[in-house]
Amino acid sequence: EINYAISLQYNRQPDKAYAILMELNENPYFNQSYLLNISLGKYFDRTGDKEKAEAFFTKAEEIRSGTRQQER
Repeated sequence: EINYAISLQYNRQPDKAYAILMELNENPYFNQSYLLNISLGKYFDRTGDKEKAEAFFTKAEEIRSGTRQQER
């Protein structure tokens, strides 16, 4: 699903991609995914919401580096 949503972003279907990514983000397993958070960051960056983009980019970096505390 993540890969499909990413492909939608590049094929000018950002609304459909956003719906899939946000649904995955509600899942406790997937919301700890580096790839999901980078994808959401890129979505928000492309739509001009730099604050949300930065939050997702930061979360992705914390996940990648292992400094992110598990959410409950």
